[in-house]
Amino acid sequence: MRDFVARKAEHENPLHNLQPARHLSSHPSHSYTWNILHKEKSLFKRKIIEGLLIAREQPSLNKQVQCFIASLYPSGIT
Repeated sequence: MRDFVARKAEHENPLHNLQPARHLSSHPSHSYTWNILHKEKSLFKRKIIEGLLIAREQPSLNKQVQCFIASLYPSGIT
């Protein structure tokens, strides 16, 4: 599990091509206040919670630029 400092650095690193990094590169005078909204060790659970928080809060830096249809049971239920 990556800690907060590592994840923050990834989001700010322009080489990772993430939206916060692109925004900071385009607007060097801007800054962020980072808040830990939830702690979860599981990457899968963290991604689900992150998606739900983004859907609820609709922050401007998390605009959906592409989407795909996810299947809950791609192999079917046995």
